[in-house]
Amino acid sequence: MTEKKEIFIAAILNYLTIALGVIISFFYTPYCLSQLGDKMYGVRAFSLSLVSFLGLLSSAFSGAFLKYRAKLIKEKGPNGESLNNGIFLVIMSFLALIALVVGVAISIIVGFIPLSEYTDSEKFIIQILIIISTFNILIAFPIGVFEMYINANRKFIFVKTISLFTTIVTPLVSTLILYLCGPNDNNVIWISIVVPCVTLAYFPVTLSFALKKLHFKSTFNRSSETKGFIKEITFFSIFVLLSTVFSEFIRQANIMVLGFEHPDDVAVYSLSSTLMVYLTSLGAATIMGLYPKLYQLDSQEQYSQVNDLFIKSVEVSSLVVFLIVGGFIAAGRPFIAAWLGDTYNVSNKNEFKLDWIYQIGCILFCAQLFPLTSLLSIEIIKNRNKHIFQAVALGAMLIVMFGLSIPICNYFGPIGGAWAFFGLMVLCYGVALPIFNLKVLHLSISKYYLIFGEMLLISGVSVGIALFLDFIISPYIGVYYWLMFLIDGSIFVVVYCLGCLIFKRKIIKSIFGSIFNKKLEVTDNGEKHE
Repeated sequence: MTEKKEIFIAAILNYLTIALGVIISFFYTPYCLSQLGDKMYGVRAFSLSLVSFLGLLSSAFSGAFLKYRAKLIKEKGPNGESLNNGIFLVIMSFLALIALVVGVAISIIVGFIPLSEYTDSEKFIIQILIIISTFNILIAFPIGVFEMYINANRKFIFVKTISLFTTIVTPLVSTLILYLCGPNDNNVIWISIVVPCVTLAYFPVTLSFALKKLHFKSTFNRSSETKGFIKEITFFSIFVLLSTVFSEFIRQANIMVLGFEHPDDVAVYSLSSTLMVYLTSLGAATIMGLYPKLYQLDSQEQYSQVNDLFIKSVEVSSLVVFLIVGGFIAAGRPFIAAWLGDTYNVSNKNEFKLDWIYQIGCILFCAQLFPLTSLLSIEIIKNRNKHIFQAVALGAMLIVMFGLSIPICNYFGPIGGAWAFFGLMVLCYGVALPIFNLKVLHLSISKYYLIFGEMLLISGVSVGIALFLDFIISPYIGVYYWLMFLIDGSIFVVVYCLGCLIFKRKIIKSIFGSIFNKKLEVTDNGEKHE
């Protein structure tokens, strides 16, 4: 199979995984919520928020693996690759040990914190869930080395197939457990055990593929040169690691704060946050194909073409992101009612929580408008070794986020926390990042704001029309929420697409022309030919 075909199939599998993840979640989440109840669902989300950052330790080193693999192969030939594998096995083993110690420490500390909103049994369940999550992270570290090696050898289909497997199997097995056991507080433990079990299930397959198919080899010595490489890799990765961990803490800050004082509100915020995760996944997938071209142009110092690529990424991502965000604002209320209404009715919960989920979802979605339309500039920052600034900036954001979240969540609940998150995202990604992009990266920020403003206007008008017609139509439809969702969504999509065809025809023609016609190809030096 050619590399081009491999990449194409892998991309299809990636989008399929995202789509299936969303579809499965639509059915699994309400059932899980009804079986666990608000409190236990919130306990699970709270427990995961305390240790989720540990799972990001390995991802920070994935870029370093590719960089130093190429460097060592260039310097030492085939032996360089086996040395790189050995070095990263040692690094990942050390990180696994750190994750184990930190995870166990967090579990013990939780046992001593006076959590007045939880019973002793609920506190014990939180501690067990933290240990289970830590164990899953622990076994994921050695697997990560083999996955990075497989990726480096450009066997993307295998990696995406494994991802598709876990996306399907994990919720299906969890659903079976919930069905067989019935409503029970201990179910939250059993479905959490499913995750490491699935990880252990595909580990032998990954290991066999790397060893037998790709002939994975590793060597390691304690020479001063090897120690120098480890120090260099660690220094290169540490700021990427800090940026990744800080970003996760910022995203989880409100859940962590609510979990200590308002556990019943954690489920509400967590459901809205889950929807935001799907938005970020789709937004990131929209421009992932531009990254290889970015690395090529940036390494050749073709900065004008890098700027053109940045503007293209803004145009492409804006079309998708504003479609999803606007669509949720226009049709999210009947969607939430149809998706979770039966669950809350069965559980005799207050109906206003459905409105909370919708309102928080709207705020969180809007908070991602600037970050998701600036993704390529963040990648440029990393590629130009400006990630120290990124780590410092995210560290400052984290301090501000917790400083806002603690008092605001306590006084105004989850909606107040969502507004704090929104304000911070707008200030940092809508003001500070564009200034940095202009002054340091020399990107065209005036065009960025122009495109953003155009798409905001198109999406805003589309939302306004859809909500106005919803106000007129909804009294005649009543509680047929799925029908109302389809009507509101269709109105928004039609108006939005018409607006894009009128005002954004050039970029739409460019996208679909490149997909279907493929008349123009870009050579390595950036020139176009027929």
